Amino acid sequence: MSFTGTWKIELHAPAGVQTLRFEAVAEAGLLTGTISNGTDSGPILNGKYEGDEASWNLPIQKPIAVTLAFDAALDGDEISGTAKVGALGSAKFNGVRSA
Repeated sequence: MSFTGTWKIELHAPAGVQTLRFEAVAEAGLLTGTISNGTDSGPILNGKYEGDEASWNLPIQKPIAVTLAFDAALDGDEISGTAKVGALGSAKFNGVRSA
């Protein structure tokens, strides 16, 4: 399987569960795309993948300015992993391919 596609991700953040839409394109080891939460959207940065593992960064401005660093594993049409939230620790996430 590939990371390419549209994903519905639930990020289990300290402030509560955040539902995200991740539109990803995986090609030649590079992972590009955007993540939105329904009101805000932004491109991922430094995205890369190898086999069924990927990583990318997502800078956000609200509620605080911080860069989330995602590490993900792919299992068919499911994705899961952790997102480091700067100095605030990390949050688990999981999701499913939606398109």
